[in-house]
Amino acid sequence: MIQNPSLPFAVDYAVRYTAVFASFDDFMTPIREHLHALSYSPPGPAHGVPGPSLAFIFDAQKAAEEVFAIFQKWVGGQETGVAIGLSLVARVTGDYVLCVYPDAVQLQARFAPGPLAAHLNTQVVTPAHIKTFPGPSQNLAAFRDAAQDQTVAILPGLKDGALAPGLAIIGVPVRFLEEAELNPSGFEYALLHGVEPSRSPAEPDDHRPEILTRRRQTLLSRYFPVTLERLRFNTAFQGDLRQLADEGYADWQVQQAACNLTLPERLGDLPADQRDAVSVLIELENSPEELSQPEPRWNLESLRTQLERDVRELIGWLAPERAEASLAECQEWLRQRGDLGECT
Repeated sequence: MIQNPSLPFAVDYAVRYTAVFASFDDFMTPIREHLHALSYSPPGPAHGVPGPSLAFIFDAQKAAEEVFAIFQKWVGGQETGVAIGLSLVARVTGDYVLCVYPDAVQLQARFAPGPLAAHLNTQVVTPAHIKTFPGPSQNLAAFRDAAQDQTVAILPGLKDGALAPGLAIIGVPVRFLEEAELNPSGFEYALLHGVEPSRSPAEPDDHRPEILTRRRQTLLSRYFPVTLERLRFNTAFQGDLRQLADEGYADWQVQQAACNLTLPERLGDLPADQRDAVSVLIELENSPEELSQPEPRWNLESLRTQLERDVRELIGWLAPERAEASLAECQEWLRQRGDLGECT
């Protein structure tokens, strides 16, 4: 039975939920107010970092530490700085512009790992900042020649010449771009011209019943392999399955409801404000089922309650205009669509 009925979970594993992944770190203020210069150093032992390096020279140590703490947060424990977007744009005036931002692809991959991303409609919101430096710069030209085909190390420094190689981040990809050649739909073009970056239109959801069946089966098998196997050989559950089939429910609906009934115990520590479907899916992706987990617990009443929650979750995605329909009407609509076929 549900341990905490006031905080239920309703998830249909065929729904492509919309996930917004955002980073709102305020690194722009310290960069805008305290970043004084960029300084390139060639490969060598001078700063104790491999490959060419780019020092961010600040006029205040606190600002340097704040910015690099945020960079480390973007990196998120990875061995390299691939999560940092870094580009240098040569302007037609001869000046050059530093563009820095968290890489959207890496951010998405961290929050929605593995195959889960393919089952979500994702939107990524990231901060970005640009800072213009006077040019032309021989130092920048040397840096470009050295780092054209390899990643670099970035580290903080101060105007007095002090560097902090202990805070260095290695393996940061850097792009060198020309303003005249920027793609108008690209991120750097949007930053330089103060316009919204263009976004690729989301692919339309495929609502065909056979597609939904395949998607649901994939995630249920991935996230509930132990529970499904136990239910398969549970005589009491098989009896309830037959009873609910007589009431018009498909086997996959009952199996999904039984899996969802395990969530309060399995994810009981998940805060109330994170019990949305996307948070649940991410938690399931990061926390595989274990053989040691308790046996699933249910009764007909709890299964019927969960079934209605799950049906309305699916209807809310497929046909929001039917949200106020009765459960029987929702089931009939799903039946006519062909959604109540077997999901084995």
